[in-house]
Amino acid sequence: MKRMNFGRHLSQHTCNVENWREASLPGALSGPDVREAVVRRDTTRARRLVAILLAVLVVMAVIVPVPSAQAAVSKPQITDTQNLLGAQGSAIQEKVDALQKDTGVTLNLLFVDSFNLKKLDKTTISKWVNARLDFTKPAKNTLLLAVASQDGQMALAVSKGSDSWLASQVDTTLSDAAAAPLARKNPNWTGSVTALIAAVRQAKADHDALPWKIAGGIAIALVVVGLVVGLVFLIRHLRRKGFFTSHAGRHAVAKPEKKPHGRKKPTHAA
Repeated sequence: MKRMNFGRHLSQHTCNVENWREASLPGALSGPDVREAVVRRDTTRARRLVAILLAVLVVMAVIVPVPSAQAAVSKPQITDTQNLLGAQGSAIQEKVDALQKDTGVTLNLLFVDSFNLKKLDKTTISKWVNARLDFTKPAKNTLLLAVASQDGQMALAVSKGSDSWLASQVDTTLSDAAAAPLARKNPNWTGSVTALIAAVRQAKADHDALPWKIAGGIAIALVVVGLVVGLVFLIRHLRRKGFFTSHAGRHAVAKPEKKPHGRKKPTHAA
């Protein structure tokens, strides 16, 4: 009887302790509530991940150009009244045709002895070449390289409505590339055309590569952020599980007790 009473008393005491523990922790979650909280937390994380992925797709769709149907353009025209291109005329025609096919840029060439202008200043020549190009009603991304061998003048014009990557470089990079071979003692007429074609190709390649560089930078940044966030969650999870404290206790080494360094007092025999 005593053992049974003692067991009953212990069971009641345990129940009282559990009741006190639940009462002392307001808002404590029971088993089903904990599972529901975990599911809710995982769902929130999954939604955040989906939102990040959708944001990446939206950014990619905005910065990566989608090829669009090009308007019909005329075949590049070469006018060489002085036969300055000589035997390389057919090779130059092939190069300008390939440029149009690869980049969508139509390069027309005009080689004459003189522009027949009263003034040969830069502004007057530029207006004349642009008017000559506009008269043909060209499609966008059309260039006209005009060279007057006797005047020693050259001008480059671009059609209205052309893409910014092309139009913005006509007066700088492209004109400089075409003018350099003509500034020699013996002008290189075919070299001028070849240098201009190379400059147009390079400008187009730089323009096409820019969105992918931006997208690559964004992707790398997102990966780094994801790794950092994942590492933070992992460390917090391990801390909640007591991983660091358990390992620290397992490898702890007991420090030896320090003994007093004082000299022992001599004992005198009685």
